[in-house]
Amino acid sequence: MTKQPRGKTPLRPAPEPIEPNAVAMVDGLTIAWAVAFVVMLVLHGPLSSSGRGWWVWTGAAGIVLGFFGMWYCRRRRAAILRHRAALDAEAAAGPTAGPTAEPAAESEAGASPTAPGDDPDATPTNTAKAP
Repeated sequence: MTKQPRGKTPLRPAPEPIEPNAVAMVDGLTIAWAVAFVVMLVLHGPLSSSGRGWWVWTGAAGIVLGFFGMWYCRRRRAAILRHRAALDAEAAAGPTAGPTAEPAAESEAGASPTAPGDDPDATPTNTAKAP
């Protein structure tokens, strides 16, 4: 039995990562950019006179990128849900019934199950035999 050093607590396993609600985050930030755009549009005159007229276009770019983010996050969430549903269906189906194939016995000790020319990873430099 090993003793913990005085004042030290034992290590606990790391918790599972939290899946953020990216769709809600992107939606909220896109709405924030839209509000900022409207405010900057109302204040376009004073912003332009002080050399900050480009701020309006920054708000517009935030909205456009936000719409792209909405599309992307919804698509990603749907793909994750489809993947989880497929895994759940596979787990519910249980092991597949059917004959189990036993690997063929090798005729010689150390013989490869494939012919030398059948290796898809083989390159001409690693298939040549040294003299």
